[in-house]
Amino acid sequence: MIYTIMNSSEAATVSGYLENAIWKNFNMRLWTFKIYNNVPIADDYTDIFTQKRECAKGFSSQSNKDIKFLPVNVFKKFPNLVAYRVNNGKVKSISAKHFENLGELRYLNLYDNQISTISNNAFKDLKKLKILNLEKNILKSIHAYTFYSLNNLRILYLNKNQIETVSIYSFDHLTELQNVSLANNKLESWNGDYLSENKKLEYIWLHENKIINISPTSFDEMNNLKYVDLRNNQCINNYYGTKKFSSMKENIQENCQAKGSFEESDENE
Repeated sequence: MIYTIMNSSEAATVSGYLENAIWKNFNMRLWTFKIYNNVPIADDYTDIFTQKRECAKGFSSQSNKDIKFLPVNVFKKFPNLVAYRVNNGKVKSISAKHFENLGELRYLNLYDNQISTISNNAFKDLKKLKILNLEKNILKSIHAYTFYSLNNLRILYLNKNQIETVSIYSFDHLTELQNVSLANNKLESWNGDYLSENKKLEYIWLHENKIINISPTSFDEMNNLKYVDLRNNQCINNYYGTKKFSSMKENIQENCQAKGSFEESDENE
């Protein structure tokens, strides 16, 4: 678990929650502490500190494999938190109450948990979030309001879940999205409306699914698109850079126009 705090007064408050705090030797604008699984974990937000290991060593650690629930109402005193990470745990569900008072959060990493349920509007307070990592969980569907209000999100990782269905409205509010991965899931179809509102997309990762049906207009009107990965699907096995987009559309029209309607979830729950 990683938290990042913005000033020394908040750091002093943190020390009241944890044993063996060593804030006295630090005089940095950005404060960071970790609870890690016995091994120091490098992170984009902590690599800039030459003292990152010393900072981490000053606290009693809890193995992430024992973390089953995200804390509630813990962050009231830390409104300037910018990074929050819980990896390799057993967290099963998330809701808006887990992220209250985190309006400054930029980076949320929940990689490798057991998350199967995300409540509608779970991220409603995270209006400045730029990176969301939900890789390697057990999500089966993405509903219409799962990512509602994440208007500043740039990168979204949903790979290595068990996703079978996606609402055509799931990504509508992610107008700043540049990179999305739904690789290594169980998708059988890809509707052209899924990402129709995401005009700034540059990278789309859909490899290692079971796709047999792709709308031929799925990637039209994406003027910033640089790369689409469709390897190891049922109807297509290739990746495409900008110079190959015309052949991608031809391949889709030739091989991925299976009969039947697209599967999707428009549920709100």
